[in-house]
Amino acid sequence: MSVRKCVFPLIFLGTTVLWGVDESQDEQYIRKLENKYRTEYNKCTGDNRDVNLSIILMWKKQMNHWIKSVEYPVLRNAYRDSTGDTTTNILPCMVYHWRRALEKQRKEKEAVRVRDSIRRENEIAESLMVARELKHNPLSPYDITGIPFGINRNAFIHLFKKYYSNEIVDAPDCILVNDFTWGKKQLPTTFYFDNNNNYHRYEIETMHFPADSLDTVVRRDALYIADLMAEKLAPPQTVYRVGLFDIKKDHSAPYREWSDSTHRMVIYLATQMYLYNAKTVVEYAGNVPDTLGQHE
Repeated sequence: MSVRKCVFPLIFLGTTVLWGVDESQDEQYIRKLENKYRTEYNKCTGDNRDVNLSIILMWKKQMNHWIKSVEYPVLRNAYRDSTGDTTTNILPCMVYHWRRALEKQRKEKEAVRVRDSIRRENEIAESLMVARELKHNPLSPYDITGIPFGINRNAFIHLFKKYYSNEIVDAPDCILVNDFTWGKKQLPTTFYFDNNNNYHRYEIETMHFPADSLDTVVRRDALYIADLMAEKLAPPQTVYRVGLFDIKKDHSAPYREWSDSTHRMVIYLATQMYLYNAKTVVEYAGNVPDTLGQHE
């Protein structure tokens, strides 16, 4: 009488294995299949950790489901044509990653195209805005090169970047340039905007010195600025005689002055924290306050 070996069916991703009591051969087969799947998983995902088998089986199941799809043969042929891969047994994940890379590349190109399109549209809109501002605000000798009084803040920034390379500090009511060039000097220059965000004033400051340098350095700096402005405009219309005690902390003393029907420029000798310097204020006439020249 023969003895029948008790067998148990094991389904392993569609492969039926008869696993009996004498399981040495069955275990070897299952281990070989598991190693195959792990190798494929590691190669496809780059994940070399000791991943739980259930995760690998789920991944393999999803991959097998995709292989049976209508699109897979088409993509596999396209992959071969694109990469020149003539391997007989192409790993499906290679095709999958190739497709994802193509899709990522397509999306990146589209994003760049959209960004470029938006940038060009913004540049056109900005150029039209600047042209409109320049049309309604002509340049005058009181202006710095290329930037007239009266333009809005956005137009000012656009034109400043066009004509100058200085770094700007954009504050709520002004734009500060720490090293704006005046002749052969780089001096802190502040450009101010009114409540409507229209450019209406700029101020130039020279370095501060103690009182014993007022006549030897500060007046010389003030005269240097005055000579530069005279080249742009004309000799100052008003020349003031300023003594030491005329310069007060709450009221700068005017030194040279120019004006016309729409502008006013005054160079002051000013003091702050017992130090003295030359300060130039240039304003659009419609914005010139009665207190022009009174500075803390």
